[in-house]
Amino acid sequence: MLSVEAMNGSIENHNVKFLEFTRIHAKKPNGLICFFEGEDARYYGIRIQENLEGIEWEGIDCGGKEPVLELFSLLETHSELKYRYAKAAFFVDRDFDPPLSPEKRTKIYETPSYSIENFYTSKSCFEQILKHGFKIREFVEADKIIFRKCIYLFTQTQKKFHDAIAPLNAWIMLMRKMETSTPKKTSLNKIKFEQWVKIEVDHVTKQYTIDDINTIFPERANIPEIEVTRKVNSFSTIDCGKIFRGKYEVEFLSKFLTKLKDDLCASSPKYFDKKRKIHFFLPKTSSDILSQFSQYADTPQCLRDYLKSFSTT
Repeated sequence: MLSVEAMNGSIENHNVKFLEFTRIHAKKPNGLICFFEGEDARYYGIRIQENLEGIEWEGIDCGGKEPVLELFSLLETHSELKYRYAKAAFFVDRDFDPPLSPEKRTKIYETPSYSIENFYTSKSCFEQILKHGFKIREFVEADKIIFRKCIYLFTQTQKKFHDAIAPLNAWIMLMRKMETSTPKKTSLNKIKFEQWVKIEVDHVTKQYTIDDINTIFPERANIPEIEVTRKVNSFSTIDCGKIFRGKYEVEFLSKFLTKLKDDLCASSPKYFDKKRKIHFFLPKTSSDILSQFSQYADTPQCLRDYLKSFSTT
């Protein structure tokens, strides 16, 4: 159960964010007020501007998924009609949680993938980074072979990464299912990505076992390896890049891009015929990736449809 201190902290945060909302609404009663889990405006911001041209908007960092949902419920039933009918948008990640009800999904945008980070790790996003970041152009004669080789390496190595990280994702999915009736989810901060998988340009090394995972989470009942294996087998018919934990997907992208750039710029590249000069600063953190690569990330149609619902209201 949540401690009294944690409960009080949650209530205080809830009140602070609602107060922020009332102040924005008082100053901009016709503006769109967007509630985000965290710093997700790094992704959503330019998409709001693109799809709602001319509409004034403000964002509120709610500090998590549950606060966004709680504030939605508060406004949905608020006694003050001006708040109940305020122009407000809500954005949450699907995570490994059950999907929101169809009725709620008309009012709350829930990512079709695990999180917004998964929009940054698709093949199409990688292609945009190659073209506009690395300046390797698909339809320029001198670049096309390098471009195709980079795409091949990315898709093949990403598949190897998914094979390596599948047991960890399966374990987390099973743990989250066990936690459906608990008020507080287990933090995954104990898992240090670089200690669990090693990324190279053309291969990935898995450096953990199910016993390793169970060992660092003693507060949870050990999940049998046979259950994890069964879950991993269910991934064979789905796009792992969409449903696997977004933070790990972005970590892979970051490390792969670094390794790829290092080889391209080496005096004697291992994977390419000649050295290539690349004057492109690679972001070091997930937060930086969300900002710097936002223009290249995918924009699903369901997001466009959700945003456009505010253009006539």
